[in-house]
Amino acid sequence: MPLKVEWLDTQRTIMCCTGEDAWTWGEYHEALEDIARQFIAAQRRVDLIIMRAPGSATPKGSSMPHYQRAMRIMPPNVGLMVMVTTNAFARTIVSIFSKVYPSKENMKLVMVGTLAEAQTRINNDRIKQAQVA
Repeated sequence: MPLKVEWLDTQRTIMCCTGEDAWTWGEYHEALEDIARQFIAAQRRVDLIIMRAPGSATPKGSSMPHYQRAMRIMPPNVGLMVMVTTNAFARTIVSIFSKVYPSKENMKLVMVGTLAEAQTRINNDRIKQAQVA
């Protein structure tokens, strides 16, 4: 499957979606629906890491409407959506997107350079949220 969706922890609180090879926006939306269904079923805080495998190809056309939809359909129990990329252009686009389309009250979109950074960012955010509660 061009978009691999898997839980990264045994407690099923961190999911990773990895784009592999070439994939279509239709496949993206199928994976997105699957992720949203699993998150709704979790009934607790969940976080999402989004990555691209080396050599994978993003579909042609503007990604903005697709990413907007992703933000709209995520359930309220999503904490962080973390995009992993070292691509400066992608970071700039996501930064602009985050400012133009503010996150839901409970959900934040952040960018990091590695999977390890993504997991650290999620763990730190969870600690911060626990201290506030």
